[in-house]
Amino acid sequence: MKIKVLIVLIALCICTPAFSNPYTYRVIEKQDISYGATKRMVYRIYLNTQTNPDQTQMKETAQQIWKDGNQKWKEFTVFMIFGEIKNFNSGAYGIAEFTPSGMSSFRINDVPLQMLELEKKK
Repeated sequence: MKIKVLIVLIALCICTPAFSNPYTYRVIEKQDISYGATKRMVYRIYLNTQTNPDQTQMKETAQQIWKDGNQKWKEFTVFMIFGEIKNFNSGAYGIAEFTPSGMSSFRINDVPLQMLELEKKK
């Protein structure tokens, strides 16, 4: 009996997807930058976290935004900032790019954090 219960629990763990836990966020700007026949949209968002965001949660947040009516764009990008980074002057900390089939790339840009540290030293 114990073995059957253990097998069921293992099967549930393997077959059940992890719970999505995207960040809450505020949209700062939506910008249609389409050109020619290429429909392209950019979202600039502020993640509601004061600590360095978890990359998995950042990806989940971007996925949620893309799935919420933005799959129609041929190219869709989500630029993300958080915490003390209050604008995009030094670029975005997180960058997620999508095509109609899903996320095509995700990367972290440390420059905004480096610029923040330089400003604090002044």
